[in-house]
Amino acid sequence: MGFFEKLAGFFKSDETTEPLTDENGNPVIRVRLSICGKVQGVNLRWEIREEALRLDLTGWVKNQDDNSVLAEAQGTREHINELKGFLTQNGRWTITSLSETIVLCHTKDKTFKVEY
Repeated sequence: MGFFEKLAGFFKSDETTEPLTDENGNPVIRVRLSICGKVQGVNLRWEIREEALRLDLTGWVKNQDDNSVLAEAQGTREHINELKGFLTQNGRWTITSLSETIVLCHTKDKTFKVEY
């Protein structure tokens, strides 16, 4: 087995290092968002899902044991920034920290879902 075959084994089958674009040719990225503050028990996951679907993002969102919320969103930078703006402008939750990490895109995501 060659180097690249071994390297491919480290990725999930639906992750890709190949550049992706949307139907208009805009670059697609995937980010992991870690959201801290008063973010559980305020319907945040479902609100994120609805906004992500409106923005044509794919991915997932779930609660963490440390009372934070973790999400992965995939789409254009513009739409991801709109999602982040939505998170910081709503008054039903209080975000004390919002961090972003770029991760590998997934090729099989078709929607945005709430995970448990």
